[in-house]
Amino acid sequence: PLGKGEIAFSCHHREIDAKGLIQGLEPDNTRIPENRCALDGKWDIGIGIWFETSLFHQQTEDLPYPWQRAINVGIDYTFNIGNGLNVIGEHFVLEASRNAFGSGEAAKFSVLALNYPLGLLDNITGILYYDWENKDFYNFLRWQRTYDKWSFHFMAFWNPEQFRVYNTQPGNNLFAGKGIQVMAVFNY
Repeated sequence: PLGKGEIAFSCHHREIDAKGLIQGLEPDNTRIPENRCALDGKWDIGIGIWFETSLFHQQTEDLPYPWQRAINVGIDYTFNIGNGLNVIGEHFVLEASRNAFGSGEAAKFSVLALNYPLGLLDNITGILYYDWENKDFYNFLRWQRTYDKWSFHFMAFWNPEQFRVYNTQPGNNLFAGKGIQVMAVFNY
């Protein structure tokens, strides 16, 4: 056959603790209902292709944007070059709005990742992100050496001072600006 694939759909309901999420809540309004639905699929048709979508709603009038939706589409292929050059491309959009499908605040990123095994122990990875809203590039380069229980990572990056990729924590990000990181990992 040409290829194989799969698709999945799920929905979940829960109540979340809104302390810290919404300022000025009354003590008896600290739990709010949340619904999340997702649809994703992947296929191998010679190249790998996939998509992931989600829609979630926090049921409160206290949030400026109670609806959030995300979509990610991707493609990958391993070229028969040397030990195999793996190339991945993805585009990601996250949008928050007042309505399920209305316009709102959005973040849009595209990524190109190249991964090449130099040998049995060494691997090199390069990643280039593009932030469509702020017109910024993010650049990462990593060399990894792996032994039975140890792995060593040497990383270099050249990014904007205001780091917006995976910005889940307030404050400084370890990959903002220009720099080098060295990491040793022991797996037991």
